[in-house]
Amino acid sequence: MSRRAGLALTASLTASLTASLTVGLAGCSIPRPIDDFKQEVWTAQKTDEKVSLEAVQFLDASNGYAVGANGLVLKTTDGGATWTSIYPVAVLGKALKGLSFLNPLQGFAISDTTLYQTDDGGATWKEVRDFQAQHRDSLRAVKFLTPTAGFVVGTQGVYQTLDGTGWVKAAVTQGSAVEAAGTTVFVAGNHVYSTNLTGIYVGVPASGAICTGKEDCGAAMHFPTPTEGYLLAGSGNLFGTMSNWVFKRTRDGGQTWTDADPSGGLRKLMQTMGGKPPRVRFATAEHGWVIVNGDFVATNDGGQTWQRQKQFLNPDKFKEWSVDDPTFGLRDISAPDATHAWIVGTDGRIFKYENRYYPPLIDDNGLMIGTWRCCP
Repeated sequence: MSRRAGLALTASLTASLTASLTVGLAGCSIPRPIDDFKQEVWTAQKTDEKVSLEAVQFLDASNGYAVGANGLVLKTTDGGATWTSIYPVAVLGKALKGLSFLNPLQGFAISDTTLYQTDDGGATWKEVRDFQAQHRDSLRAVKFLTPTAGFVVGTQGVYQTLDGTGWVKAAVTQGSAVEAAGTTVFVAGNHVYSTNLTGIYVGVPASGAICTGKEDCGAAMHFPTPTEGYLLAGSGNLFGTMSNWVFKRTRDGGQTWTDADPSGGLRKLMQTMGGKPPRVRFATAEHGWVIVNGDFVATNDGGQTWQRQKQFLNPDKFKEWSVDDPTFGLRDISAPDATHAWIVGTDGRIFKYENRYYPPLIDDNGLMIGTWRCCP
């Protein structure tokens, strides 16, 4: 065989092999390379409940809780494969809206008016403090760093306990979100404030005010790492018509905040959304999601670009939620690590996100011909 013929045969075999390694399943319009086995998948999880779920928290890839209307507490120890329904007497009939678990046994939850505590994994709860009776306040968020160091955010202000018994109202104007980066707690009011479990709050440079004193702020924060954090906030009339959205990012543990939506892509999407309090969660420093009024958008580049997600036409398919009905849609999301997340919503809906490897397809000759999910 001549050298030219040999080279031609080698090129032909290489092209054939490359084609066989990149071919996808029948019907796929854009086959993925054979070495691209990692896929992002949302899967519906089943419960026997049809009430609205307002908050979800996973401590790791196995242990998680969700709460909602009528005092419902859902618990899983197997990543959501099975959920146990609990209706504790202390919260029966209450609309639970926030969670802060420290471990699989110890946790806190809030209703519109009251803070509750459990020490047995959600089986029983006790009332800790009625903020409506004692402060004339309606609650929005809760965060505990230890069993005795906790923070509750209400429409009238921020409340803290450093010993688990006494509660003090902090010198923070308004309040709509609370989050922690390590042992530093951040509160979103008209500005961003921080405290290191001292009871003293320090204003944080946040590139200007989140909203003015006459407006009502709706905000959400999340720190996927101790140094990387995100703040989403909108201002308006008691969540009726939220506008003037800002999306900020910190890379230094919250010391400074900069505009994380320079192109305005997220703000443009926000204009089509309603006014329910927002949620923001990031699985990594770059990959995250935002929920507002049941609608759902995602970014893979730290907020530089955003895409509206198609949501759940049936339990296994996606469609876009109607944002005209504030009682219908998605409510909260938890991302305990870079490859898992859970999202909850109305009618008892729970969906699990996984970013994992799937096995390749093998033909009769043992050659890899594609993956189980070949198309973007």
